[in-house]
Amino acid sequence: MLNGALLLAEAVLYFGAMVTLFRFRRRIGLGVFICALGVMHFLETYLASVFYVALPFGLVSPGSAVLFSGKLVMILLLYMKEDAATVRQPIYGLLLGNALMIGLVLILRLHAVSPLPDGRMPD
Repeated sequence: MLNGALLLAEAVLYFGAMVTLFRFRRRIGLGVFICALGVMHFLETYLASVFYVALPFGLVSPGSAVLFSGKLVMILLLYMKEDAATVRQPIYGLLLGNALMIGLVLILRLHAVSPLPDGRMPD
């Protein structure tokens, strides 16, 4: 029950913040909204891969249930209020950002990992 309430609180906070940024896009610029979407994309991807909570019907990741669905709603809202060319910008940015991240991770895997001062190996 607590996990469900926390997911709801996360959704309200996320949607509230994103809708507020979207509402003030004329005053502060659309870049702030798109930047916030991009920053949350990393958290969404990370949480979807490693963090799950138990609900009565099974395990759910807040990254998938709240953040990913919220991002899709925000992009759809942007499409409804602006034009298709404006919506392509964050989509292409997220696509190229993911490609860059994959490339960097492939290179980072080649590093020789040193043990931590207490002798343990880092993740």
